[in-house]
Amino acid sequence: MKNNWKRGIIISSAVLIVVLFANYFYISNFASLKKCSSNGRYVGIVMGTSPYTRRGYKNPFFTERLEMAVRLYNKGVLQKLVISGVSEPYYDEVGWMRETIINSGVPDSLIIIDTQGTRTWQSVLFVLNNYPNDSIAFISQNFHSERAVYLASQTGLNACYFPMSNRITPVLLLRELLSRLRVHIDLALWKLRSKRNSE
Repeated sequence: MKNNWKRGIIISSAVLIVVLFANYFYISNFASLKKCSSNGRYVGIVMGTSPYTRRGYKNPFFTERLEMAVRLYNKGVLQKLVISGVSEPYYDEVGWMRETIINSGVPDSLIIIDTQGTRTWQSVLFVLNNYPNDSIAFISQNFHSERAVYLASQTGLNACYFPMSNRITPVLLLRELLSRLRVHIDLALWKLRSKRNSE
């Protein structure tokens, strides 16, 4: 009896791992067909993060995202920039990012702030509600942008991303595996609410 119980746990765990990784690569493969063109004109969505890690080191995610956003603006690829993230008195992602982008030469008039972007799904909803007919370019590390593009595409948005680095640690990988599973829950609930509102 005890051996059967252990065997059941092992099999269940193995199935869960297979499902998580299968879903991870499914979303990556979908997004691989959604890379932005350097000749396009987009509304750029810069996904929020802090300039420093929890240990006080400079955050490479912050630097890479903003350098990419500024570079794309200078090339004429972005017509406006949405900074989507957390804005709280002692943790102001959008404030830090906005200041850095302005100091890099991007006009403040082209920057839109989304303080509701506490999750990727919330960032996608902001775009859906405000820029449903625009071409959208997500600006973040690849693993994050892939998930954002998948979410956005499933809501009907014309979304893509510019490839960046794919800095992903084991801890981030675990978090991303779970986040990509949650993608389907968010979409299912959104479709259910949309159906009810249309009835």
